[in-house]
Amino acid sequence: MTDSIIIETQPVEHDIAPSPASANLVIVAPAKNGHGSTKRIAHVLSALYDDAQENLDDEPNFTIWSKETNLDRLQDTTMKLDPCRLSTTSDGKDDSSLILCSGSIQNSMKSCDGVEELAVDQAENIVISASETEVNSSTIETDMSQADKNIRQEWLGTTPFAIEDRIDIQRAGHLDDLIYYQQTIYDNIRETPYDPAHWIDLCQCCLTLGFADIAAAAAHKGLILIKASLGRDYGCEGIVYPSNLKILTKTAVSEKLHTHSPAIVEEELKSLLLICYSGLLSSLLACGTFWEGLRAAKEALSIFPMDMDLLETRDMLRDCFYERQNSLKAKAADNFDESLTLMTRVGKIYQMQYPWMDRRLNDRTPALVRELNDNLNSQICEIKPIILRPHRESFDVGPLGIFALRDIEEGESVLVDKCITNTTDLHPKAQTYCDACHSSLLAPYILPTQIVRPECCEDVVFCSQDCCSTATSGYHRVLCGKDWSWIYGRNGRPKSTGLAPDPMWRVRLFLRMVAVYLADIQSTKTKVHPLQHSLFGRMSANYSPPSYPDFPLTRDWYYYENIGAPTRILMTLGINPFTDPHWTPEVIQTIFWKMENNANMSKINLSTTTPPSSNSPQRENSTGEEIVTSINTNYLFLNHSCEPNISWRGPSSTPFVSTDLLEGINSEIIKPGSATIICRARQKIKKGEELKISYIGDPMGTSNNKQWEGGRQERRRWLSKWFEGGCGCSICTKEAEEVKAMAAAKSKP
Repeated sequence: MTDSIIIETQPVEHDIAPSPASANLVIVAPAKNGHGSTKRIAHVLSALYDDAQENLDDEPNFTIWSKETNLDRLQDTTMKLDPCRLSTTSDGKDDSSLILCSGSIQNSMKSCDGVEELAVDQAENIVISASETEVNSSTIETDMSQADKNIRQEWLGTTPFAIEDRIDIQRAGHLDDLIYYQQTIYDNIRETPYDPAHWIDLCQCCLTLGFADIAAAAAHKGLILIKASLGRDYGCEGIVYPSNLKILTKTAVSEKLHTHSPAIVEEELKSLLLICYSGLLSSLLACGTFWEGLRAAKEALSIFPMDMDLLETRDMLRDCFYERQNSLKAKAADNFDESLTLMTRVGKIYQMQYPWMDRRLNDRTPALVRELNDNLNSQICEIKPIILRPHRESFDVGPLGIFALRDIEEGESVLVDKCITNTTDLHPKAQTYCDACHSSLLAPYILPTQIVRPECCEDVVFCSQDCCSTATSGYHRVLCGKDWSWIYGRNGRPKSTGLAPDPMWRVRLFLRMVAVYLADIQSTKTKVHPLQHSLFGRMSANYSPPSYPDFPLTRDWYYYENIGAPTRILMTLGINPFTDPHWTPEVIQTIFWKMENNANMSKINLSTTTPPSSNSPQRENSTGEEIVTSINTNYLFLNHSCEPNISWRGPSSTPFVSTDLLEGINSEIIKPGSATIICRARQKIKKGEELKISYIGDPMGTSNNKQWEGGRQERRRWLSKWFEGGCGCSICTKEAEEVKAMAAAKSKP
């Protein structure tokens, strides 16, 4: 038995309008765990009541339910349901209300999903009933199973919350309408980018679609516009770009309202501010960033202290935050350290391609592969597609790897990948490392007289004239003269003790990558989309394949690091985030996904017995340790195997490193601390063989013949970030066969 809403027609004997046929129309919409019609059904019910009131009010033999008391109940159960099932029956129902079916009602019923036009035409009378009705559950399950095959998984969104609601939207056939609405909003933004209402609309639409991260970014832009117009601080500490943002926003609102009254415009902006805060808090709640949501709620409630919606969302954020915190505390017992504190503050979303973006932006074409090999300039190895097939010039070549151009001897250096796309959690003003290659500037690695200081500023220093020239003619001229000290701040996070990486590494690396990109397009006088530039285009994100009803692992996400800070960076660099189509929130997040999938992180300490000076602007409580993060632009093409044929080494972690380990190609000695990766052959490698490394240290989970905690099983868990069922090596293949055999044995009676 299932609680249902029933709309039924049946033949009746009365003097008003005899039924011409003995056919009944029954629409059953299960109210529990079911999927029935949406607003259209509620609209039909309302029209039925109005029609019945007009036609049957004077008839003593008929009882009409109160529209006010019953329609609300019917709407509550039907508004959230998917398209109805249609069946015909001759059975009557007790305790029902007979309503005359006029032509207007017939037309309205025909527009309902799942209602056959012929059946409606045959109906003369309608009985509305809310009762417990036997529903063929197997039929419903079959219908739902068939409908689920048509679920467009790329549109299920990034938030792991309320997925069933988004599935219901697709089952109800409303997805295309939402996609069209989203595109309309983007068109409106292109036409009037400084109207905050458009960004609020985008926030609400993306939130409905489940892309809560993009919704939060849209709300953030709306807040910047509104706060700039009202003279409030909007998080950029004096950086205003465009400089006339206040005038542009007020003009957009004034023209929309067709008024020149400052009072009316300001009142509208205050109203939009409340709506924008509400959208932001809902978005942060959906992204699981409860701690940052509480900070935003505190700010919002300082302006609107009595708003019930804000208070309710604040309470939900607080409850979710404490639930997560208490859960982590229970698991950690007495070992609640900095890393667990960070875990209470991180959000979680799915990593996926945004379906409205042009997929070609992520293509790696044959032209790009040629450019990559020109830059690699190696006689030992080359970058090429893993899957060999003819490739059209403008098409994606698929996954890339590095392959041997000749036979390689065991122990031979095959790749030395130096890079300027690196950053650290130590402020450059400490001047203990080269700003370009990150090699150490501490004694005894270099003499003070060898340190190169640029003419443009005193903030950075270099290990050589080559590094100085590379920087000052490239990325540094984009950054020079601007205050970047804030990206080394904690933004309210716990002090770094080395137990957990500072989430701001993403922001610092994003800044360096954008500076390299901007310097290149300025010097070459080209205008290429960031994702199609070789710097970003070479990288791939680790997107999980669509797997509904099973969902991929969530990834870390922060409001400030992923939205607030990147927006501030772009505005500081003179990029207009409201009008530049190359720097939309989805493009920025795609870059973050690519960086996270390809970044290398190393903890190093090259300090000598001489402690840093008391006035050195290093990290608070610094012990000489720092975390270096880099994108090594050639090394990133090395794929994983649990049976690797290549070993690699990153920056020196201590001062006590043999020079043999620092030797590169042609006996070159790599400077200690440099963000350089040296790759050597673990065994003999034949020409044409793919070069592979291990992403997870010792794949078997051992070190010095000792088993690490978790062993091989823990290493397999780490691999799940990249591979669902193992990497395809002989070890993973054997393990997969064993798991399959065990599952088959368990299934036997």
